[in-house]
Amino acid sequence: LGHVIRALDFLENNKGIHDLLLIKFGDWNDSLTGVGKEGKGESVWLSIAYAQALLEMAELAKFMKDEAKEKDYLARREAIVKAINANAWDGEWYRRCYTDAGKPLGSNENKYAKMFMEPQCWSLISGVASEERANTLIKAMDEHMATPVGYMLLTPSYKEFDSTIGRISSMEPGICENGTIYSHTNIWMILGLLKYGKADLAYELFKKIAPGYIEGDNAEIKNKCLPFMFANCYLGPEHKNSAFQMEYSWITGSVAWYTNTMETYMMGIRPTYEGLVVEPHLPFAKGTMKRSFRGATYNITIDNADVKYKDMTVSVVVDGKAIDGNVIPAFADGEHDVVVTIK
Repeated sequence: LGHVIRALDFLENNKGIHDLLLIKFGDWNDSLTGVGKEGKGESVWLSIAYAQALLEMAELAKFMKDEAKEKDYLARREAIVKAINANAWDGEWYRRCYTDAGKPLGSNENKYAKMFMEPQCWSLISGVASEERANTLIKAMDEHMATPVGYMLLTPSYKEFDSTIGRISSMEPGICENGTIYSHTNIWMILGLLKYGKADLAYELFKKIAPGYIEGDNAEIKNKCLPFMFANCYLGPEHKNSAFQMEYSWITGSVAWYTNTMETYMMGIRPTYEGLVVEPHLPFAKGTMKRSFRGATYNITIDNADVKYKDMTVSVVVDGKAIDGNVIPAFADGEHDVVVTIK
């Protein structure tokens, strides 16, 4: 915990001229190697992820009854969210970063990479985007980034080297971070859509990116790929001869994200400090799962016959007895049957 606190304090004390976090030597996208080499470049994505981390730390502080820490983290979150929305919105989506010279990337001002996926996903995950902006950026992604196998990491691909941007601009179009369909960013988008109650859109995106789903209009594309594993990405539509083929199979770290997101936000059985919160966002009528949690096993059935995500009412029956609210208490051991009904 002390390490996490020091890391967050480091980020808080390293901001640039737009009050956004400095990118330093890189963030998740480690091919943006030239953006902050002089120590002035800022990362919009990292700032958004920081906002989410502050929210989670505030929740932990509240559970630990540390009111001062909770207030501090919430105040820091409010400040970074304000800076993001004031300085990183490009009109239809969030920008990706600012270079050492203060020039935006992921903007309509750019020749290449006018739009990056990472800040769009995380603006939904973190709640940084208002509902109006969320709908606007989802529409923009559908117009500019959608492919038969998911959303592109960026568009259009870089086609000439720029030292102020770095390695990503030297890559062939449609490979690696330069315009592929990344497994990581697509599950982030699925999570963001679920958090905004858009389960149908999330499920459609899952079917596109999932390797074993080969039905529908684009089945021929998937039939050329291995159906039993996730790859790091699919080659982008601008690749010179192998668009939508898997690239770097077996090495992605996204599978844990897919498993966790489907369990905790689509099925909606999410571990918290108090127990298992039940908040399903299923795009289909019924779901079942077995969940181990703190020494006990839960056999869960979800009846999703009449869904209205914004105004849904969840009733929970545990071992034949109705409980108040939607938090399943943590049992120490044994198996327990849970029936969830959404109205």
